[in-house]
Amino acid sequence: MNKNNFKSRLQDVIYHLRVEDQEFAKAGGISKATLSGYFGSDRQPKQDTIANWINKYDIDANWLLTGEGHMFRRQDEISVVNLPLITKKLMVVERSMDKAASLAKLEAMKAVIEGEILAEKTQQSRTDADQVANG
Repeated sequence: MNKNNFKSRLQDVIYHLRVEDQEFAKAGGISKATLSGYFGSDRQPKQDTIANWINKYDIDANWLLTGEGHMFRRQDEISVVNLPLITKKLMVVERSMDKAASLAKLEAMKAVIEGEILAEKTQQSRTDADQVANG
């Protein structure tokens, strides 16, 4: 286990989950004081504590232990389990707004492309008509 970065990864998880230290400690089966000890010393959690966190919060074990990969096993569902209902609803609205904005951008690009194609066809028709007229 990479001891130097493990502490910061553990702190990152707590931050991203938006949970209090007390709640995170309880989920690991330890006290808040024990959790604090991990941040203030070289002490490392026991395997069962780490396993509890991984299972409770769907943390990617490889990332937690090595820093490789993604923080959560299902990256698209970053621990919405602990978020308030209103936050979950706002996230759904935000995603739909992102989709709507993307759709609007695609429609705008389509219009530009269609306009360019029409302009090119019009120009080609004029060129053809000029060639016919000039014989």
